[in-house]
Amino acid sequence: MTDPTEAQLIARYRARLLDEEAALATASEETREARRPVELDQQSTGRLSRQDAPATTGHGHRTADAPRQSGAGHRGGAVADG
Repeated sequence: MTDPTEAQLIARYRARLLDEEAALATASEETREARRPVELDQQSTGRLSRQDAPATTGHGHRTADAPRQSGAGHRGGAVADG
């Protein structure tokens, strides 16, 4: 058996490449809708920014200058000096 000539190899691989190109074009067309960008409307999700969340959720987040209350030894009254 003799080796195929360069022209025969080119013809064989050209046909395979054209078939592969056609298959890829078909697959691309079939998935065009699935690859379309989506629109996100963040106004309708009801999410809050991190900056707004503590002020509007009422979870009692303490700020840095708010006094701390300790459960141990706290009597609820004023502490007398002396």
